[in-house]
Amino acid sequence: MKMHFLTLTGVGAALLSSGVAFADFEAPPRQVTIDARILEIPEQRPWDASVRLFYGKDSNVALVPEFSVYNGDKSSHFFGATLNAEYRVLQTTDWTAGASLVVDRVEYSEGKGASQTDSPDEYNLNTFTPTVFVKRRLSIAGMPTQLSASYGRRKERLELSGLDSTTSLLNFGIQLKPHSNLVLGLNLDRANSNFKESRLAPLLDSRDGHYKSYALSAKYFSNDKQRNIALTYRNGENNTDGSNFEYNFHSWGVRAETHVTGPFWLAAGYYMEDRSYHNGFTAGFVPSPGRTQQDTNELEIQILWQISNDIVADFFYTDVEYDPNSGQPIFEIDREILGFGVTYNF
Repeated sequence: MKMHFLTLTGVGAALLSSGVAFADFEAPPRQVTIDARILEIPEQRPWDASVRLFYGKDSNVALVPEFSVYNGDKSSHFFGATLNAEYRVLQTTDWTAGASLVVDRVEYSEGKGASQTDSPDEYNLNTFTPTVFVKRRLSIAGMPTQLSASYGRRKERLELSGLDSTTSLLNFGIQLKPHSNLVLGLNLDRANSNFKESRLAPLLDSRDGHYKSYALSAKYFSNDKQRNIALTYRNGENNTDGSNFEYNFHSWGVRAETHVTGPFWLAAGYYMEDRSYHNGFTAGFVPSPGRTQQDTNELEIQILWQISNDIVADFFYTDVEYDPNSGQPIFEIDREILGFGVTYNF
């Protein structure tokens, strides 16, 4: 029976002039995918596709801090769908090349009340991410190895006016298999982001910029591939036109997956990130130097049910805490997400 593990990604939020979402809007994806099958020849079929439907509840859609002038419901139920598709124009023993597409739609049920000016449904999100890629399998020093490169463009559209963005993503990676149960990886990422927004003080608040990072990873399999544990470390920087959002960061993560019984699997992960902001955060309502440091701690738990070879159900829980280490409640945020999804693999 084949097993499809799902990677859950949160819905990013953006900084609003009302004081919402000061913590996480500028964060790029942090997880590294490790392919345990780097030696296997691709299937003869040149394409793969899946559709995932999901439903849940988010306790803090807009990432409202402890102190805020946000005027609306913080929590909301949500539902949505994700389409993943890949087509390989070249697939041989040594080479794979092709294109992929990821399309997301997330919709929140809570709207504005009679006297409210903000609402979760302003964060309804559409994303469209086409990518081209190439992979080369070879042997280095007797170790099975895979080299990879990809280029993609991610377009995000929020129903909240002025927060649409386009990000170009470039990735280079290498994976080594020094042992049959161990995969090591190195990834280099670069990204350029452009936001369709206007700011009264763009030299402070513009989020247009360049992101770069490198990541080290290791994944160990045991019990005939029925269990595994993955460790990741990432270091990078975000350079933006607005000085409020320039930062360096270090992040660490651990994720374990195990077969429980029958068709049930369990996955759990814990991630920590430490950001240092070059210029703090300055604004009329934030005492100087504002936020200069921020820690993020995230716990995720998944239960996966392999209903059939093509259908996987997942139940997920995520808890995220943002601590600015500055004693300013305008940057302190808590968020919990609980839900379930069903994926059909064509």
